[in-house]
Amino acid sequence: MGRHNYIMDQEHKDKISKSCKGVSKRRERRVSNELIFETAKRFKTTGEWRVGDLSTYRVAKRWGIFEEATAHMVPRKKVVKIKKIKKAETEEGKLKIKEKREKALEYYESRRKTIEERKNFIIGKIQNYEEELIKVQEDLDIILDKINVK
Repeated sequence: MGRHNYIMDQEHKDKISKSCKGVSKRRERRVSNELIFETAKRFKTTGEWRVGDLSTYRVAKRWGIFEEATAHMVPRKKVVKIKKIKKAETEEGKLKIKEKREKALEYYESRRKTIEERKNFIIGKIQNYEEELIKVQEDLDIILDKINVK
C-alpha cells in the first residue's frame, strides 16, 4: 500500500484541524476588533481605507465585521457626486463650466466649417473631373467621326 492510500481516523483528522486553526487564529489575533474600528474611523471611504491600511481592511473583511467598521463611511460614488455638485455651485465653478461649454462650441463650430470646406473642395474637384471627362468624350467622338469618314 502506498503512503497516500491510507484512511485517516477521525481522531487524527481532529488533531490536524485543531492545530491548523490554532495557528491561523494566533496569527490573525495580532489585530483586535477595537484596532480595526479605530483604524476605520480615520478614513472617509472604503477606498481610502484600503489604500491607507490594507492589513486591517483585509482582516475586517475576513472576520465579517467590514460592514460594521464602514457604517460611518460615505460610499465612493456619493463622494464624487457631492464634490461635483459643490464645485458646480460656486460662482467660480459656474464660470468654468460656462467657459468649457463655449470652448466646446467654438471647437465644434470650427470643425463643422472645416468639414464643410473640405466637402465643397471635393465637390468642386468632382465637377472639374466631370467637365474634363465631357471634353475628352467630345474629342473622342470627333476622332471617331474622322476615322469613320475616311
